[in-house]
Amino acid sequence: MFCFIIQIINWVMLMIGNLPVKDKAYAAAMLDGEGYVYANRIARARDSTMQTMYQVGIVQDDTRLLEWLENKFGGKIYHRNGKVDRWQCTNQLDIYNFLTVVRPYMMLKCDVADLMIEYCESRMSNEAHTPLSDRELECITKIKYLNETRYSND
Repeated sequence: MFCFIIQIINWVMLMIGNLPVKDKAYAAAMLDGEGYVYANRIARARDSTMQTMYQVGIVQDDTRLLEWLENKFGGKIYHRNGKVDRWQCTNQLDIYNFLTVVRPYMMLKCDVADLMIEYCESRMSNEAHTPLSDRELECITKIKYLNETRYSND
């Protein structure tokens, strides 16, 4: 299973990695300015077990930009109140691929991007449904903390 995941990552990275530098830099700038890298642990309502939530997204009113992101990087466009409002990745592989491609061009949210990349690498190297390691829990906690402190000072 692990070898299959590595093959998928390599194939996707080849496809995304061949994007022009200007596309990677533009996506990085959008993530830095209008985007978010999110991770949290929440209790499931049905059985109170802990679930990890993670996502990377860009909030934007311009549908053209969101469609461009979806076309280039995967993910999905989400609507609220009948309007398009954000592009988002919630799949570990999509998040990992997107962040590793745009990370070299980021300037502001490098800390949370690095933590999410580390988290994804660690989880993808484990069997499905294995408990989170101490380091994976630490990554999630740090991402949450950095986001809370970053936005509470605005």
